[in-house]
Amino acid sequence: MKKLLSPRLPTKQPPLRPTDEIWTGFFSKGELEGEEDRVTQHAHFQQVQFTGDWTKSEWSDVLFERCDFSGSNFSDASFYRVQFHDCKLDGVNLSGCVIRNGRFDQSRMKLASFGFSNFKMVRMQDCALDEADFYELRHEHFSIDACTLHSANFGGVVLKDFDLSTCSFERIIVSIEKIAGCIISPEQAVGFVKAIGMVVKED
Repeated sequence: MKKLLSPRLPTKQPPLRPTDEIWTGFFSKGELEGEEDRVTQHAHFQQVQFTGDWTKSEWSDVLFERCDFSGSNFSDASFYRVQFHDCKLDGVNLSGCVIRNGRFDQSRMKLASFGFSNFKMVRMQDCALDEADFYELRHEHFSIDACTLHSANFGGVVLKDFDLSTCSFERIIVSIEKIAGCIISPEQAVGFVKAIGMVVKED
């Protein structure tokens, strides 16, 4: 996979003021209520709780550290050069979003929804993605490494050359016509066989 572009952040950042029209700067240890069409650039959020509706918001050159997005709505949002580190995104709605150069690491994303989104240069590493929904995701240079994917939904997702061999799952949802060329480990083969409706007979 090509090298991801990291958020472009200045060495010293002024405090972010939630009343500004365009958010920029540093903000920590607080709660931010959702605002549709919110624009954020060159920002660093640390231990922040994001709640409510952030539909069609735009985020460019942003670092999120130990933030909580659980249950919030980011549908149709756009993310460019962003990193989510040690964040909680359980149940977050990211359906229909666009992500370019996005990194998710050491984060919880159980039941997160990425359906109908468009990823380019996105990496998820050491994350919990159990029951996450990637239905009809379009992707280019997207990787998932060392993540848990129990009952994750990849229905309608093209998995050619997609490497899941470092991930763990007992069951996964895929479209049989889309799995040709997917890379898995021998241990994962049983889960894939079950995913396409076949029965594994035990001796």
